[in-house]
Amino acid sequence: MRPVRLVVAVHHPEERTRLSAALTGPDRVVVGTTGNGPAAISLVRQLRPDVALVDCRLEGLDGLAAARQLLLDRCAAVVVMIQLHHLSRAYDLIELGAAGCLIKPCSPEQVGLAVLAAARRREEWLTLARRAETAERRLAERRHVERAKALLLEQENLSEEEAYRRLRQLSMRTRRTMGDVAHTLLLNASLRPSRGAENPLA
Repeated sequence: MRPVRLVVAVHHPEERTRLSAALTGPDRVVVGTTGNGPAAISLVRQLRPDVALVDCRLEGLDGLAAARQLLLDRCAAVVVMIQLHHLSRAYDLIELGAAGCLIKPCSPEQVGLAVLAAARRREEWLTLARRAETAERRLAERRHVERAKALLLEQENLSEEEAYRRLRQLSMRTRRTMGDVAHTLLLNASLRPSRGAENPLA
């Protein structure tokens, strides 16, 4: 399993160095550090880490505002470190999808556990998103195939089995998915309706 990639955005240089060293290990690697809010946003957008650790206090832009923008960007899981009086704003970040919220002072061990939990949560979310995308793509392909079969049934007087066989043969011959072949056939028919279901791949 590859190590978790981190961007550490902490205002105080010594704290930033100490945390970066503590978070570096076989299962975690710090790929970028900064104490500046706008720089933190740029680093995360550029490096696409698994987790962004964001302190509430940053230069140039409030850390919680920077964290909010990162959550809207959805470039990484976001763990924020806050002071107790920031709780109400932290709730807003959690509503936006923050993967972790630590109240300072917090130990490097606590931060490390929060980072690993955030990375795991992000990986689970990405897996679900990929599965949903695959399911949606397969459903769309199935719809294209059914419509292409109906077109062949109507315009070439084929049986359903023959229409399916035609699409399958074209798919194998062109090394494209049946959904792709069907979509091309339907597109061709819509662009040149007067020519019937002439096959653009034949």
